[in-house]
Amino acid sequence: MIPNKVQNTYIEISVDFNGTIQRIKTGLFCVNEFSVGQSIYTLCPFLEKTLDAITKDVIFTINGMVICTREIEYNVDVSFLKQEESIAILFEDRSQIYQYLTQLNQHRNDLYLLKEKIAKQNLELERLRLIAEKANEEKSRFLAIMSHEVRNPLNSILAYADIILAEAQREEIKKYANSLIISGKNLNVIVNDILDISRVEAGKLELLSEPISIKEVVENCVASYQIQYQNSPVKISAIFSDKLPKFVLGDSVRMSQILCNLIKNAYKFTQKGQITIKVAVVCTENNRCVINFKIEDTGRGMTTAQMSRVFNEYEQSHVSDFMISKGAGLGLSIVKRLVEAMEGKVGVESILGVGSVFYFQIPFKASKPPEREIQQTFSTDLSKIKILFAEDDLLNQSIVKHFLKKEQVALTIVNDGMEALKALHSEPFDLVLLDIQMPHLTGEDLITKRDQFSPENREIPLIAVTANVSEKDILRYQKAGFKDVLCKPFNAEKLILTLQKNSA
Repeated sequence: MIPNKVQNTYIEISVDFNGTIQRIKTGLFCVNEFSVGQSIYTLCPFLEKTLDAITKDVIFTINGMVICTREIEYNVDVSFLKQEESIAILFEDRSQIYQYLTQLNQHRNDLYLLKEKIAKQNLELERLRLIAEKANEEKSRFLAIMSHEVRNPLNSILAYADIILAEAQREEIKKYANSLIISGKNLNVIVNDILDISRVEAGKLELLSEPISIKEVVENCVASYQIQYQNSPVKISAIFSDKLPKFVLGDSVRMSQILCNLIKNAYKFTQKGQITIKVAVVCTENNRCVINFKIEDTGRGMTTAQMSRVFNEYEQSHVSDFMISKGAGLGLSIVKRLVEAMEGKVGVESILGVGSVFYFQIPFKASKPPEREIQQTFSTDLSKIKILFAEDDLLNQSIVKHFLKKEQVALTIVNDGMEALKALHSEPFDLVLLDIQMPHLTGEDLITKRDQFSPENREIPLIAVTANVSEKDILRYQKAGFKDVLCKPFNAEKLILTLQKNSA
């Protein structure tokens, strides 16, 4: 017999040299079709020539054979031991194992096909990612160009309105100029909203983190609308909590944008009564605080359905069945986007016919006071310095020339980067104003060619003039070598302050 082989998963059969079954011993594994006196070849035809080849007293094994009955197929490994008068045959049941192996092979095959499918999908996703990345880059490029192209004429409009307001003798002309300035500033808010919506969608919105006074930001917004709506029966005021920190780290431009959009919305739907801005601290922890802003009005109010849609993009609320509210429907949606970008939350409560309360909460970190510009810098005599201004827009050239006329600045104006490079190579200057986006040679490209400047011009301050002033942009300008940035649109005071600060 085969030693140590008779176990529950085996059938041991003894046959003579002709293959006739002499004895059967079974455990849990049992094939009922085997019987004494039967030929082993009936169920195992694969053994016909095998038994003749078996060597005496040597165990011989064949793996992976199949016993076929009328109802079942058994996967078995077969071991043989030839003795004096018989051959012991041991059938080891491998059906479950082979079933597992079959399943395993199937799973391996499925896994291979799945991996192949995933690999193809990953390639497709990578292709789509590159397309989306390129589209975002194109969108960012478009936004930068649009920001420049839109703010350039807007800068001209506001600058000329400031000039008219400053020089007009007749009150009527001053009134017209002031109206032009207000309209220009409103247009600037709309432009910012459109550009910011696009930046958010492209994932390019960047927020500044610098010391700001929340009270000052709110008061400036309120003062602006008090002037704009001075003849309106609707009055506006602000109430501040005593616990409000003097300075926090934040983005004053974005905060103003949020507040101005909410105040403008309140005026739009309030015919008489009051608009009140309430600012309170709702919680503090260490040097952090959460500030709650409420813009309350006594306007027409909203229904529940209107409140559910009020922050949707391009959504306009109907004032009546016959009139639709003015605006692009972007103001409140950009409010929501900006508040959420600042890790805050925004909402509205309203009663139809009574009024509305728009509120938002933003977490801030307390800050030290900012390093303020010292007004005494205006005493710097600009008539003693020589300035080069590179700008391709003729209106902007004219505006800067007019702003600096009273300062008696020695001003040289060129039309593009190539002309600026020639000027910096041939004559000395004390300071350079460089428009960033110019034909032939941009401001950023020009600054890389300092080695082509004359020796006396290689260390002079260069100031970037641009409408693109995100934190990322400013860091890029600083890294490139610009000493300062003048943001469009700018007025005479801002221009002169920038020149005095950098010529000291």
